[in-house]
Amino acid sequence: MSTSTRLLAFLFLFNTFLPIYATDEIPDIAESGAVFAETCTSIDKAQVNFRSRDLLNVGTCAGYVKGFSDAMNVSYINSVQQKKDPGRIGYCIPDNSSMKQLIHVVLKYIKDHPEREHEQTAALVISAFRRSFPCR
Repeated sequence: MSTSTRLLAFLFLFNTFLPIYATDEIPDIAESGAVFAETCTSIDKAQVNFRSRDLLNVGTCAGYVKGFSDAMNVSYINSVQQKKDPGRIGYCIPDNSSMKQLIHVVLKYIKDHPEREHEQTAALVISAFRRSFPCR
């Protein structure tokens, strides 16, 4: 790819996504299950109907879920290496699970438990993963 082509691609992306950051606040999906659910439902839109805001929402949700599960795994591994009693994180996500599937698991849990949607998202993610991915 030539330098001018890269520059044009950068300018296109910059001009496409800058208005999102300039005019909209990125939602704090860690705040509650309600905010997570409202933000992350964009994942079910057909790609042809995606707006730049939907793309940002899906990326935010995927980053949160991936970061959360990675942090839990690192914490567990660190506890084992330090020979502390790590307990168990209480879930075992299959290796072939997609990010979309993981987000759907959390969305379904929030939908099935509306009485908990005001709770912090982290607590709901743990509950959702424990229900859907029990260790055997």
